[in-house]
Order: sequence, then C-alpha cells, then structure tokens
Amino acid sequence: MSPAAALADEDPCLGGDGEAVRAVRALSGDGFRLDDGRVVRLALVAAPRISRPAFPAHGAATMPEATAERGMPDAALDAAGETDRAAGADGAEADDEAGGSAGEMPPRDQDGAGAADGKGRGRAAGPGGPEGDSAGLAAGAGLMAGADPVERAARGQLARLVEGRDLRLYGGRLDRHGRTVAQAADAATGQGIAVALAAAGAVRVVPAERVVPAERGGTAGRGAGRDGACLRHLLAAEATARAAGRGLWAAPAFAVRRADDPALAAAAGSYVLVEGKVLSTGRSGPRHYLNFGTDFRSDFTAVIDDKDMARFTRAGVGPAALKGRVVRLRGWLGDRDGGFMRLGLPEEIEWVR
Repeated sequence: MSPAAALADEDPCLGGDGEAVRAVRALSGDGFRLDDGRVVRLALVAAPRISRPAFPAHGAATMPEATAERGMPDAALDAAGETDRAAGADGAEADDEAGGSAGEMPPRDQDGAGAADGKGRGRAAGPGGPEGDSAGLAAGAGLMAGADPVERAARGQLARLVEGRDLRLYGGRLDRHGRTVAQAADAATGQGIAVALAAAGAVRVVPAERVVPAERGGTAGRGAGRDGACLRHLLAAEATARAAGRGLWAAPAFAVRRADDPALAAAAGSYVLVEGKVLSTGRSGPRHYLNFGTDFRSDFTAVIDDKDMARFTRAGVGPAALKGRVVRLRGWLGDRDGGFMRLGLPEEIEWVR
C-alpha cells in the first residue's frame, strides 16, 4: 500500500479506492470544478459566506441555482435540507427549494412549558444569494460585516489545495443542483481536503446525515455515517484552528457567540456557533427546549424536536444531561424572541464544561 493510500485509509472521512479525478478550478471555499465538467462540493464542511437576509416571506425561493462564474450557494442548507432534521416545525419535510417551510412555535414560560394560547412564527434560516452578491444582501438582516475578505481567503486556500491537481473522491452523491457531494483527498499525498481546510480555518464543520455511506471498505469508501467518526475528525481539526485563531476564526464576524449576548438575535439568518450555560430545560408538545436565559422572549433558546430526541439521548446530550452545563452549539440562528436554534444531530452540541 502506498503512503498516500495508507494516509487516506487512516482518515475516517476517506478509505477505500475512491474515484480518480482532476480538479481545474475552485469555485468557492468548499466547491470546485473537475476537468470533466462536474462540480464537487465538499461534504460536512462549509466555507464562510456572507449570510442572506433572514426569513423571507413563506414560499420565497432562497437557493438559486449556482452558475460556473458566480460560485455555489452555501453548503449548509444542502446538508440540513437533505436530512430528516430539516422538517418544518409541524413535522412536514422542509421545502427543499424554498429553504424550509415556516413553522409554528408556541410561546413558553420560563421553564419551557407551552402557553395556553397564542402562536409565534419561526423559521429555520438558510442560505440565499450567490457568492459575491454582497450589495444585494447589505440591506438585509443577518449580514455579517467583514466576512468578504474571509470568503476570498477561503476560496484561495481551496485553490491552492486542488487546482490543477489529481484527486480522489470518496462517497460521492448528487445533490439537487447536480453537484457531486463528496470527501476528497490529494491523490499524491493522501491528504484529506476537508480536514486540511478545517485545520487552516478556511471552513466550518456543518454536521449532516446521509452525506457519505456508513459502510466500511466498499468502493465508495466510508464516511460520517451515524457513528460520527468523520465528523469528530473534522471537528477536532476545526477546534485546533479556532484555538490558534487561524483563518476565519480571527475574524469577529465568525467568532463564537455568547448565548447571553443581547446582540445575538441580530445575527439571525447566519450559521453561527453559540456558547453558554443551559439554565433550564422544558417541553411543549413535540419540542424540547434548552433555555440559556430566564426570559425566552429576550434570551437565546435551542429546540430539539421529539423525532430527533432518541439520538441525543443515546449520545448523552439529552436535555436532562445538558441542564446546568456550558455547551457550544452550531446551526442556523432564527430570529424569534432572543434568537433560537433548532438542533437535529448530537454533533451540533459540544461540551465545554
């Protein structure tokens, strides 16, 4: 076995024979074009991008088709929208092309209990306009000031890793835009591209299911699967970059947000990391709430749907285990009350203390 193959086999995001390809051009910080015309988007990571204006009218399209010259829309909604966790709040599967359906989220008291009447509308945020459309987004909520240079740096980092190079793809599948979603490695060195980008601070990890096969040893390789090995590998690389302040982690726009920050809700429509102490937990109907303040009307709250609860409990991060603990969450920030985040996978929660 060659050194490159051995390195690839040690990476839980790779393994197996993979597919030999040649990359010709980076289109974004996490997507590139092959010499056969296919566009590849790296699985489980997303390059920093200026976020879209949050919460368009219900039914408004938020994921336009990408073009070769303008890059690709944000990967994060593809990751979320193609899993069962992207369902609307009423349990219906999210509208894939509209960026998710609006849902009803009942008001709660401070302990998370549902109120007797009244309803508030909430919506999971997703990406929108194509890369480079900063002028059109500038007037919208959720724009992260200062993101532009970081986006360009991320694209440059990927270009250095893939342009003009022979690669191997692992676990490829097509998304709704016809792009191949896969992990990739340098064919000569065996270095995983996604983990290299995460370690350089060029991308953030975006947990998702059904991105690459869970089976080990097949021609498609092995990937994240439900055991989360690939995700843990990527998260460890990301944590190293974050601790060192590399890449996007040096930019205030992408800093980990404090759950008790009064300005947190202003980031609605953005994919963010939020850290804080779970003061209380509660349940209302099919939803479980993690409360990071004493007043849900003004404080940050995270939501776990009943249908996802079993996986959180199995992973040891159910509400009962989280109460009183300091955690770091990642996901799309909604604009209801003091900001809310819907969680669907245990890997979206990290223990801090």
